[in-house]
Amino acid sequence: MMPKPILEQYGLNKQNVVITAFGSGLINHTWLVTDQNKEYILQRINNQIFTRPEDIASNIDILGKYLSEHYPDYLFVKPVKTINGQDLVYLEAQGYFRLSPFVPNSHTIDVVTNPSQ
Repeated sequence: MMPKPILEQYGLNKQNVVITAFGSGLINHTWLVTDQNKEYILQRINNQIFTRPEDIASNIDILGKYLSEHYPDYLFVKPVKTINGQDLVYLEAQGYFRLSPFVPNSHTIDVVTNPSQ
């Protein structure tokens, strides 16, 4: 279960959301967050592997702005900004978290098993 301060940073009320583990958690811990009719993916960034999460967030932001300007029809999933306009939430002793819109019918491949993947 996610700490309440993370949800509050995104303007979500813990009373109204359902949080379930999502995926294999191979690198990051991931949860599906359902808030009435909206679904999100919440990730706790593994900062043992990604030692500078702020840089990753900055790069994603730059890429998202570029794609929006030059390829506005391209589906690029950008993280949801916090109520303070941040890309990440940091909690002492918990780490870094980001929230993204859930894309229905999407999937991730943990282990590639054939060349087409």
